Amino acid sequence: MNSTVVSSLLPVVLLIAAGYLAGRRGWVRAGAIKDLSNLIFMLLAPALLFRAMSTVHVEQLSFRPVLAYFVAAFIIVAGTIAWRGFNRTAVVLALANTFSNTVMIGVALIGLAYGPEGMVVLLTLISLHSVV
Repeated sequence: MNSTVVSSLLPVVLLIAAGYLAGRRGWVRAGAIKDLSNLIFMLLAPALLFRAMSTVHVEQLSFRPVLAYFVAAFIIVAGTIAWRGFNRTAVVLALANTFSNTVMIGVALIGLAYGPEGMVVLLTLISLHSVV
């Protein structure tokens, strides 16, 4: 029970379960969910990205994880487009498949498992992925 994966995943899963329960029970209104989403994506996530990346020296970054991520993301995008056809729906699904899980779950999981060093790599991925 003391493994890095379990100890990192447990808080994330419990937080997701608490959010799901709060939504299903009606403790949080739909308007509040939109406001929380806007707060996170327009203020808190950019602040986290800026804070983590402000102390990074590019020459010290390891780009191996970045390359591995983009290879895997390319495979997922190509697979989704091959499965769904080359249309707008397929492209949106492909981007959602790669980006949403990286941001929504990845930030918490990597932060708990790897600390600040892992966050630098993940936030490098997120910033490059946002540009692409």
